[in-house]
Amino acid sequence: MTRIIAYERDGKLDCDAVTDTTDVDAIFDSATAAWLGEVYYDRELVTEPGIGECHVLLVVRRPLELVEYDDPFELLEAASLKPRTLRVVGMRVVRRKSDPWPEHLRALIDETVERDDDDPRLVLADALGGDRSELARVQCELARGGLEPARSGFLRRRQRELLASNGATWSHLRGIADHCVFRRGFVEVVRPMLRDDTRLPSLAPHLAVVDGAHADEAWPTTVRGLAFEGDSADRLTGKLTGLTAAQITLRHSEDARVIAETNDLRELEVLRLYFYELEVEDFAALTSRSPKLRVLEIHAITPEPVLEALLAAIPTSIRQLVATESTPRIGWSRVSSSPVVPFIEKLALPRHGEEHLVLIAAIPCLRSLDLRAARASTALPSLELPALRELALPTMPRDELRAIAARFGLQLELLDVRGNPDADAIGDELRALVAGDVWLGPRTRRHTPMLATYLPGEPMWDLGVVELTERG
Repeated sequence: MTRIIAYERDGKLDCDAVTDTTDVDAIFDSATAAWLGEVYYDRELVTEPGIGECHVLLVVRRPLELVEYDDPFELLEAASLKPRTLRVVGMRVVRRKSDPWPEHLRALIDETVERDDDDPRLVLADALGGDRSELARVQCELARGGLEPARSGFLRRRQRELLASNGATWSHLRGIADHCVFRRGFVEVVRPMLRDDTRLPSLAPHLAVVDGAHADEAWPTTVRGLAFEGDSADRLTGKLTGLTAAQITLRHSEDARVIAETNDLRELEVLRLYFYELEVEDFAALTSRSPKLRVLEIHAITPEPVLEALLAAIPTSIRQLVATESTPRIGWSRVSSSPVVPFIEKLALPRHGEEHLVLIAAIPCLRSLDLRAARASTALPSLELPALRELALPTMPRDELRAIAARFGLQLELLDVRGNPDADAIGDELRALVAGDVWLGPRTRRHTPMLATYLPGEPMWDLGVVELTERG
């Protein structure tokens, strides 16, 4: 338990996330009024009794307490009769205890969990009906890929509209998770507030990846991906066996070998590595035991020769490569001769000069290119990139944006220029040049979530992320 987030909106108190008592007093003291008798459930004012089983946040002072009750209206009435002994500063329903999925859909839900194809998901979505059904159809079509840019652009915009309007409600996870990701219609990735929250599997039956997991926790077998936060190699013995996705931190190079020797990694498709030092031999010991490995993310603060050697040793099974590092100079011409280069389909590169263009030009199947961490490059329009469908750019002047949009726009499903005021200023021009979607506005700071499996035609970073807590 680490945090409470509360706001005063239009003269009313609204709590987004409640996970700690530490900051409650200061937050509620900063409010200008108390709200006895006003109970909120996911920002909707509840005015009638009989709302069913629920948990309520009650904050009192001297002493400060956080208490959960089943009947908020009865509690409020009792509090109003005892003003000297119990002062209600703020009160809000933060989550329901009952199962949000109707009993008659349980068989369909079980089938969608057991079968990882689209048909059962679409049947379940149709049973839910309305916009909920549309989201599944939109996301399944996007995940299959092979779309005309204009069609893909329409679906991407529609996905964001649906999730912005209804995503938090459909997730059933407000007050329980920090954020989640809808994939092919249902929540597959969750970052829970409480790591031992046993309700997650019932609230999100399609849960496949837990972000922020720890080695001492047990998860249902349906969870195939775990993003471990800082657990040491010896604590991960057997914890990666059978997983399709994993995030691990290597404190020492030999940790990679230890993890490989104490886990069965034959099902692993997605691997996110955090490290400072990693020898090529230990890296090879880890990746060579994962024949299905398709996605590799390298997050490192390491000298450029080390990272360069690792990039050159990437196995040929990799289709999506994300590399971040702290130094600006990499021998990209040498990395471009790596055996994996002809097979890369999705690429995100660290900060650098224009040397990276040698590598980009050498990738014939490049579908998604994320250069948001790079420096602006005037030479990009000179490249031949016939398979390119997604492009994310760093901040650059208007003329360069126009040149890139004119060069690749007709083939792009998405041009991501968020965080660039110059792009916002010529947004209409860019939309006219790009057949697909143009993503303007502020840039999000959150990294792309880790997914359980790799799908070639699926968007690389334009995913169904829903924030369940507000950020400053």
